Amino acid sequence: MPASHPSNGPERRTDVRCVCQLLASSDSFSGRVTDISEHGLGLILNQRLDKGTCVTVNLWRSDEAFLGTMTVKVVRVQEHGQGEWLHGCISQDVG
Repeated sequence: MPASHPSNGPERRTDVRCVCQLLASSDSFSGRVTDISEHGLGLILNQRLDKGTCVTVNLWRSDEAFLGTMTVKVVRVQEHGQGEWLHGCISQDVG
């Protein structure tokens, strides 16, 4: 099922996004992934990353099974509430 997030403008993404509940971590943060597609993901953190920031995200299932890594670039940031930020990210992985 495609994910839905509040938007300030028309939807521009064309990839099908799958709603998920993955854990995410890097050297500088931990958070969760709300949706994922072939070319990106939605990342919720309790800190704000600047647009243009590139990070390597480690992805985990809720049972702590490691799924892999994804290098992404932040292309959209919006306040998510309760001190959290939603980051729209596109994949930087080649392949």
